[in-house]
Amino acid sequence: EGYGGGIYSAEGAPLIHNNLITKNNIFSLFGVSHGGGIYCYGLAVNGRSGTVIRQNEIIENNGGNYGGGIFCSGSGRVEGNIIAKNSSHYGSGIYTTGYYEIIGNTVEFNEVHLSTTFGYGGGILAASYSPLIEGNLVRYNNTRNYGGGILCISTTDARIINNTIYGNTTD
Repeated sequence: EGYGGGIYSAEGAPLIHNNLITKNNIFSLFGVSHGGGIYCYGLAVNGRSGTVIRQNEIIENNGGNYGGGIFCSGSGRVEGNIIAKNSSHYGSGIYTTGYYEIIGNTVEFNEVHLSTTFGYGGGILAASYSPLIEGNLVRYNNTRNYGGGILCISTTDARIINNTIYGNTTD
């Protein structure tokens, strides 16, 4: 198993701000791997609303199974990042599970591994709860099956508001 090629944070409320996170790789032949660039399990702590990932460049990371650029579980906010050219089987740009706000990011040129027959969520994959996806530029992402740009699965009341979404593909 492998988690967090660039940054690994569990059970807290980290602030990840103004970093270049690039060319990190998670690979597991038989296990599960999450978060090529960043892996976070964020919880609300001392009044903070969980993980905050803000104003980073998250580029050319490989997440193996889940979250090429970012894999986050728990709660938090992903805001104002450039998330580009990342790869994984599911959620190649951003993969969230839990309650996350995904606001004002550029999510582009991410792709699901071409070798897989499965693969979902080229740009953003939000699983569970009620994600807020607002004001993002989501373009030129690619997946094998569902959700070239944005995919929400197992969600209740997903809010996808005022995004620019274009040029995404499913093969």
